[in-house]
Amino acid sequence: MMNFIVFGHFTQTGVEKVMNVKECSLELETLVHSVGGKVRDLYYTLGTYDFVAYVEAPDERGMLKAMMELAKFGMMRTETLIAVPAKEAAQIIKT
Repeated sequence: MMNFIVFGHFTQTGVEKVMNVKECSLELETLVHSVGGKVRDLYYTLGTYDFVAYVEAPDERGMLKAMMELAKFGMMRTETLIAVPAKEAAQIIKT
C-alpha cells in the first residue's frame, strides 16, 4: 500500500450543501475504499486547509480515480501528496 496526504478545501457549494461534516468524510472514505484503500486519519483544521487526511491506497492510479470521483461532487477541492515513511525513505537514500 502507498501512503498519501490529502489536503482539502470545502467549496462554497460544499459549505452550503453539507449540514454535517460527517457526510464529507463518508464520501471520502467510500471512494477511497472503492479503489482498495483506507482513510487512516482525518482531521478538520483551521488555517490554509479545511481538512487533512492520511490515506492508504494500492497505487497512484487508484488514488487518482478516487480523488477525481470526489471532485465530481463539487463540494471540495483537494491537493494530494505521496508520502514515504521516514524509515523507508532512509533506506531508499542509502541505496
